[in-house]
Amino acid sequence: MVNIVPSFSGFPDQFQSTSLVISSDLEVFDFENLKWKKATILSVGNAYRSSLYGRKYYYLSDLSDNGAVICTYFMAKILSARFKNIRVHGYDPKRKIFISRKGFGLPDIYERILVSSSGFLPGLNNKNCFEYHGVNKNVAKVLLEKIYKK
Repeated sequence: MVNIVPSFSGFPDQFQSTSLVISSDLEVFDFENLKWKKATILSVGNAYRSSLYGRKYYYLSDLSDNGAVICTYFMAKILSARFKNIRVHGYDPKRKIFISRKGFGLPDIYERILVSSSGFLPGLNNKNCFEYHGVNKNVAKVLLEKIYKK
């Protein structure tokens, strides 16, 4: 099953495209503080959120009129991390643990693959990361490639 799930490079094409403009409620995700802050400029590769007409999350892939995509909270931040070459997921082969930073959850199909690989639900560790114990090395390798390979 791990070999047939889509890679993240194709996900932006699956979301609804839209235009994004600076407004009083627009915020950008700051990876240094791991918090949302007021957006003052639009930059390619950033995750944004707005509360205008309900909370929405965006990933800005280019500065054209329809250069943003509306997506989930997790996807906006993961796509931005991927663009910035920031790893928010990893694998510890000695302990057979797939690690996911809290707030950077994966699409359901990815999480199901991790759980089915081991038979265990993830647990939260003392470093604010979710750990999927007993994950096969090959499963972790393929998933990480699908997330981060451009």
